[in-house]
Amino acid sequence: MLILQNAGLNFITVKYSADKDTDWVQYSLNGGGWVDTEGNTYTISNLNPNTQYSIRTRIRATASGLWTESGYIYGTTKDIAKITSVGNFEHGNSTNV
Repeated sequence: MLILQNAGLNFITVKYSADKDTDWVQYSLNGGGWVDTEGNTYTISNLNPNTQYSIRTRIRATASGLWTESGYIYGTTKDIAKITSVGNFEHGNSTNV
């Protein structure tokens, strides 16, 4: 089972569970190459804000050496804070933020 555990401005954290002992864990972001990671929870960093990503995980069973790949999960990083105005402002008016 693969779940999106958390998402921030520039990261996504993924958690998976396996029914066998594993000795190698990798993930693929947006169909790219496989990247080594460790543990049953991992964080993918240096992502863009407010962007959707597709993520797959694959694990290798310790006893057999066979790989199992997950399906895709989708996660979206959080958006940056934005200031919006309420009301009309005319040239010469000022406001404090």
